[in-house]
Amino acid sequence: MAQKVGILMMSDALDKAVAACCMAVTARSMGHEVCIYFTWWGLNVIKKNGPPLKKKTLLQKMLAFMNRGGARNLPLSKMHMLGMGPFMMNMMFKESSMPDLPGWIKLCRETGVKFIACTTCTGAMGVSKEELISDIDIYGSPVVFLNELRDGGIVMTF
Repeated sequence: MAQKVGILMMSDALDKAVAACCMAVTARSMGHEVCIYFTWWGLNVIKKNGPPLKKKTLLQKMLAFMNRGGARNLPLSKMHMLGMGPFMMNMMFKESSMPDLPGWIKLCRETGVKFIACTTCTGAMGVSKEELISDIDIYGSPVVFLNELRDGGIVMTF
């Protein structure tokens, strides 16, 4: 019987995002329904690379500057070392023939993992739909995420 798996992505750390995507792809390969719910800093994982596309308030501009985001621009949760940590991690992926984060995101999308961005967080952080990668569902508060798992499910937090 397929179980529902919900992954709460509230960190923008490269290592945590890769782990979340790896878990999502693995759960999908086992036949489970999977959704990743992106909140707060986790929105940086699904942002497009590049500058913000819409007019922002001063506070939103400050947040956008601090959270440039994009799967290629994320720090590590530990040992960031002025950018050397993510560089070394990406080199490790390459040498191990593992996908990098954009590759994991692509695998998630190809296997049917549902990506959901929290509207409460996108509104508060001033992140527009145009700033996110394509085909992201943007709706609801945590109630929507929890509703996805209503009939029993596994929740993982990253």
